[in-house]
Amino acid sequence: MRATTVFCLLLFPCLNGVSLAQTTQSAPTTMTSDINRAIEGFLLKQTAGYKGQARVETGALPPTEKYTACKAWQAFLPQGAQAWGNVSVGVRCVAGGSFSFYARARVIISGTYLVAARAIPLGQTVQPEDFKAIQGELTAQAPDLLVDADQVVGRVARTSIPPERPLRAMLFRQEALVQAGQPVKVVSGGEGFSVSNEGQAITSGMQGQTIRIRMPGGNIVSGIVRARNVVEISH
Repeated sequence: MRATTVFCLLLFPCLNGVSLAQTTQSAPTTMTSDINRAIEGFLLKQTAGYKGQARVETGALPPTEKYTACKAWQAFLPQGAQAWGNVSVGVRCVAGGSFSFYARARVIISGTYLVAARAIPLGQTVQPEDFKAIQGELTAQAPDLLVDADQVVGRVARTSIPPERPLRAMLFRQEALVQAGQPVKVVSGGEGFSVSNEGQAITSGMQGQTIRIRMPGGNIVSGIVRARNVVEISH
C-alpha cells in the first residue's frame, strides 16, 4: 500500500513571529514513519532559502523488512540535484546498519512569482511596468524562476517575451551601465566626506563589476560600477 506523509512548513514569518509546522502521518510501521520523517525534514531544510509555503509529499518506499536493524536514518540528494518539484532522494542508515536506498518525493512550494505584464521585445531594458506578480506553485516552474522585482528591473531581454510568460533568469542579461570610452563620474569618500571627479572608462561594466578608469592626469585606477556612468573607488 502506498504510504504518503505530508509535512508543511510556512517559510514566511507568522504573525506571532513563530513558524508554523504541521504534520499528518499515515504509515503502516514505525520504521516507515521514521524514514518519511528523515526525508521530509531534510528536504524542508533544503527549501529554507526559498520564499513561499513549502510542503513535502513522500512516495511509496521499498520493502522495509530487511532494514529493521537500522536505528537512525539520514536523507541526502544526489550531487547536483535540487529540492524542487519531483526528486529522487537517498536514504542511508547511520546507526545499526550500512545500507541505503532511493525513494521518490515531491517538494511543493507555493508563493508569489513574476510574469510578463505585456510583450517584452528582444533587447529591451525591463522597467517595473513590464511585469507583475502572481500567486501560484513555484515548483511547477523552472528553478531559475524570478520572484523579486530587483531581480529583473534594469535587466535586458535576451529574447522576445510574450505576455503572461513566467520570468526566468536565463531570459535576461545585465545591462552594461558603463561603456568603454565614455566619461564617468568617479566618486570616493571616507568617514564624513565625499569627493567626486571626472574620468574616462577604459573598460565596460555592469553594476557591481570592477572596471578601469583613466583620470584627467593620466593615472589609471580601478573602481566598482555603482550606477549609470558612476564608478566608486576606494583608497
